[in-house]
Amino acid sequence: MSFQLCTPGDISILRRQGSSYGWITSPNARYVSLATRDGKELLIPNEDLITGRVTNWSYSSDLIRQSVHVGVSYESDLHLAMRLAVDAAGAVSRILEVPKPTCLLKEFGESAVNLELRFWIQDPANGTANVCSEVMLCIWDLFREHSIEFPFPQRDLTLRNPEAVAEAFLNRSGASQESLRSANGSEQNARSV
Repeated sequence: MSFQLCTPGDISILRRQGSSYGWITSPNARYVSLATRDGKELLIPNEDLITGRVTNWSYSSDLIRQSVHVGVSYESDLHLAMRLAVDAAGAVSRILEVPKPTCLLKEFGESAVNLELRFWIQDPANGTANVCSEVMLCIWDLFREHSIEFPFPQRDLTLRNPEAVAEAFLNRSGASQESLRSANGSEQNARSV
């Protein structure tokens, strides 16, 4: 009886020092050859396949679920944002209709309401990052078209003693409050003339 962990053409991720992603090109008695997307060929000892963690995306099925995370501002219409995210997935030809894409509200974050769009593809050999990129670009276009705002981190700063802060800045620059006042006074006099 023979047990075959990997066959030629399998799409696998091997987690060793970091992560290696690619296609199994030639398994043999001592190692397998993993061709990566950037043209490298990794020779991985079979022991690593047995003792390490291997994710084989095509062992029993080519279906894989992908996800895209997106944050929207608290002022945005969340129902609309979630519908538009699903519409964006539907606009990408490689994304399957069944199981259908879905968008979940994941978290109320510090600066954003965080959503997760989940979708399925059946051809991971054609790449996964390019599908996610295409979906994100569609989300960008739809959100901008419908005024759904992408937030950016914002902080409110309250100064308890603004005069002391101003004095510290002036001292650091070599100016004084008096010289600043006289400069402002002569500027106002010049305007009134």
